[in-house]
Amino acid sequence: MTPLPPAPAPAPPPLVARRPDAHPLKVVARNISGRYGTPFDRHFAYWKVKMDPLYQGVGGLLAGSSLPVLDVGCGTGLLCFYLLERGALGPLHGLDFDPHKIAAARKAAEALPNPPVFHQGDARDPWPDISGHVCLLDVLHYLPTDAQATLLTSAARHVAPGGRLVIRTGLKADNWRYRVTLMTDRLMNRVKLMKSPPVSYPEQGQLEAVLHEAGLQLLTARPLHEGTPFNNHLLIFGRGAAQENGVA
Repeated sequence: MTPLPPAPAPAPPPLVARRPDAHPLKVVARNISGRYGTPFDRHFAYWKVKMDPLYQGVGGLLAGSSLPVLDVGCGTGLLCFYLLERGALGPLHGLDFDPHKIAAARKAAEALPNPPVFHQGDARDPWPDISGHVCLLDVLHYLPTDAQATLLTSAARHVAPGGRLVIRTGLKADNWRYRVTLMTDRLMNRVKLMKSPPVSYPEQGQLEAVLHEAGLQLLTARPLHEGTPFNNHLLIFGRGAAQENGVA
């Protein structure tokens, strides 16, 4: 009896291009932190990106869009650099009133082939002429309620059709997370990491009312305090779009 030929070896799996978001978070944090010029900025950037759930929460939403992104209150530009690491397709802009942080962001961007553009100025003044996605991350609580409404209205004017207004903020509440958030923000001001003390934390209904009047609808609202003690929430608004899953 003639023996059967051996079974053919299984074909090797096809090569799959590595997705930009497949890099481990610690690698992304290390890539970003290495761009900064001072040891403090490098250490702060590394641990902020690695530990704060903000970047993964916002990065997954915006990195695949070709619309411009304007990060108002950008600090040293961490969100813009994170979006670049995650394969952002559109132009990236940051705006902050602190000239030292903008200088650090610009210095960190110098070696990049397609760097973000960082603008120095007060968010209460006219903004750069950019229409796309707008981010207000940890900004609102430094302003009184009436100034928050003005800022939100300005932000809505810069949201393009199909764009998103992304807000991360602490919300006013009667719980221990709110008290820890307030205490930490006051401490950050006292040790000069933030120039301004907290003034007024918004309520979600207040934000929805102002932005509804400005033509935006709430798409998603959820807590964003994974692994932290803070009362932070992520709220996403769009122009005339159907509501997405996850609305609180």
